[in-house]
Amino acid sequence: MSLEAAAGKNPVSHVGKIYNVLATRAAGALVSAVPEVTEAHCLIVSQIGVPVSTPALVHLGLAARDGVPPEQLSNRIEELIADQFGRIPELVDELIAGTIDVF
Repeated sequence: MSLEAAAGKNPVSHVGKIYNVLATRAAGALVSAVPEVTEAHCLIVSQIGVPVSTPALVHLGLAARDGVPPEQLSNRIEELIADQFGRIPELVDELIAGTIDVF
């Protein structure tokens, strides 16, 4: 979810557009890659003057199977989120190419 209107924005520098897609992908990747996670929500907050790869906040809301505390999964989750942020250049290329639907 984003509070930004992602359609029509600059795909290279508009954090609302980039973070909207990135948050959706990160949540999906968590559910796909971490079997214990059944549901994930991702909120990313930007900071003016800071590179898009350095958010002010990444907040995750997770539901896990069999009551597994998310804290037990923190290393895998942190690695996965870091990987998603490392893929921002690829995401921007996809946005420029128009291969990503933003709604």
